[in-house]
Amino acid sequence: MQQQCFVIMPFGKKTDAKGREFDFKFIYDSLIKPAILKAELLPIIAYEEQAGGIIHKPMYERIMFCEFSITDMTTFNANVFYELGMRHAIRPYTTIVICDEGMGPLPFDVALIRTVMYRYAFDKEKNEMSIDSLQEKIDALAALLSSNDINDPTPDSPVKQTIDEFPFPDLETLKARSEIFKKWAAESQGMIETVQDNVDEWLDNSLQEKYAAYKNDTEKIKACQAAKQQCFDNIKAVETSLGIIQVEEFPVVSTLLFAYRAMSANKESISLISRMPPKQFGMNMILHQQLAHAYNQCGEFDKAEKILLLAQNKFGKHPETNGLLGSVYKKKAAQLQGYDELTAKGLLKKAIKAYQDGFDAGPSDYYPGINLLNLLFITQSDNDLYNKYLPLVSYSIERRVQQQPNDYWAQASGMELEVLRSNKDAAMIYLESAKASKHYPWEIASTLDSLKRIKKQKEEMNSDDVAWIDTMINDLVK
Repeated sequence: MQQQCFVIMPFGKKTDAKGREFDFKFIYDSLIKPAILKAELLPIIAYEEQAGGIIHKPMYERIMFCEFSITDMTTFNANVFYELGMRHAIRPYTTIVICDEGMGPLPFDVALIRTVMYRYAFDKEKNEMSIDSLQEKIDALAALLSSNDINDPTPDSPVKQTIDEFPFPDLETLKARSEIFKKWAAESQGMIETVQDNVDEWLDNSLQEKYAAYKNDTEKIKACQAAKQQCFDNIKAVETSLGIIQVEEFPVVSTLLFAYRAMSANKESISLISRMPPKQFGMNMILHQQLAHAYNQCGEFDKAEKILLLAQNKFGKHPETNGLLGSVYKKKAAQLQGYDELTAKGLLKKAIKAYQDGFDAGPSDYYPGINLLNLLFITQSDNDLYNKYLPLVSYSIERRVQQQPNDYWAQASGMELEVLRSNKDAAMIYLESAKASKHYPWEIASTLDSLKRIKKQKEEMNSDDVAWIDTMINDLVK
């Protein structure tokens, strides 16, 4: 069986004490995974935060049984420290520590550990975040992994380095269990990669289908639709293979939920989450948000509201939770407009408050902020509040665009902001970048809805020129 390398690192996007944001998925995909593959090892990665922050049985097994490990200390994450400490206490060799050089000196208890430094920074030529001398770092990391695979490697555990006689556990006594774990880990990783590959293929066929429709190529349209259906069936087959879902399967479940969201398969998301153990759902904020999003997209607004209020009570106010709550109230209000205007106005006020609370809870997350500005502009209900938050949201978007220039939502939000400001040229620059970024059909639909609402309000306010917004809408549809 192929030897495995367990990656210990934070999940998603995290900020260090200096306020610098790191995209750890990018770091894994660009640096760590290629190095592991070059060393002919199987990369194993698990995001414990997706499972509610619990370090459960598979986490211990990964730490114990994976022959190799790479640990990224960047941002000095507490869980990462804990897992690295366990690894050093169990295995004297084959653990490599990496870190962004801008973090400065490592904390005293790991300062003496040999560390491979990398530099994550903005590349002006590429206009995106990147890792300096990437291929050189990949080669160096792969060489370290390969050189550790000998009979008497240099110990990297501080325990072994300082107390040579320390009796490390004999993992050979757990060989049978180790083989079971490694087989499960390889299968789990394979399912995750299958889902990710099929989502990418589904998106590629969606884009081809759109172009075929523009060309009126009916045969190509049918071929793309058939390919998309096959991708969906492949993903559904992965879910079916899970059987009774245990907490250990959450990395696969999380990947499936992302896939269903990308494909607007909201009923499948609801069904999948309903199969999760109640205890696991109850302690996981991300699952609450995913389920509420699915219900919201299906038009089951009362269910979505109930889940989000529960999440807010359990986990506190959060940009994603409150942003979704604002969306629910906004959609409920839209149902009543023209029939019960008084209730609709009340719901819009609740939406504004939800968006405001979400942005205040995390000003670095522009999502609730741009929705707050859009709704304040459309309702013309509080110009003072609009003017107060305009520069704050603008800075939040600009900061994210600089850090993540290929983030569709950041570029689309920047475009919406400039449309609000009637800044045609700046809006067009954002539109160009948004179109060139990876995006899914439902994301385009959401942006179109926002632009149409802003345009309608500008028309009602007798703005001099709104035809350019129509042009942007048409360009976005293509």
